[in-house]
Amino acid sequence: MNEDGSLTPEARKALGLPSEEEQNAMLEAQRSEHEREYGLTKPFLQFCDSTSRSVETFNWASQLIDAYEDEQAASIFWPVVADVWNSFDKIDHAKYSRLFQRFKRWRPPKFVRDLPSSSFTIYRGQSDLAPLGLSWTTKKEVAEEFAAGHRGMRLKEPVIFERVIFSDQVAFRADDRDEAEVVLFKVPHRKTVFREVLKLTSR
Repeated sequence: MNEDGSLTPEARKALGLPSEEEQNAMLEAQRSEHEREYGLTKPFLQFCDSTSRSVETFNWASQLIDAYEDEQAASIFWPVVADVWNSFDKIDHAKYSRLFQRFKRWRPPKFVRDLPSSSFTIYRGQSDLAPLGLSWTTKKEVAEEFAAGHRGMRLKEPVIFERVIFSDQVAFRADDRDEAEVVLFKVPHRKTVFREVLKLTSR
């Protein structure tokens, strides 16, 4: 067995299991088949705005549950959602959290392979008036930028939330925009995080 808990090629062969390459090819074929059936392709998503893209992807994921057993649904779900997550706005974090927890046991280990093996600190910048979410960052300066105002919009009562976690609490990393983003399986409760009020300088 490898250090990350996966089976070695020799062990897979002894157990009569397909190689990792063969398994990935089968899963990719399943994903392609499902995407054709339900229309969730990148060209389709490009016609959605960032808010409706989040909704349409959630609806597609809900159809997965009806169409497949959970393990097979998860094998299709995780690569797609991890790929398009950074293109979402106004995410319903509670709904996605339920999906993440349903498919948690089948989340690909490679999605968190680069995270520390010990505990580490994450941050989230937002308005204190808003609920917590799934998207956090390992860089405090990124959280400060979000708290100060995202895309030119200044937030009321900006705060930084801080929490110490382990990699098994992370669904996947989403670092396409160099924001060191980690997406959690579950939205933390406010009682489990440290809250720091952000003092903004006048602009």
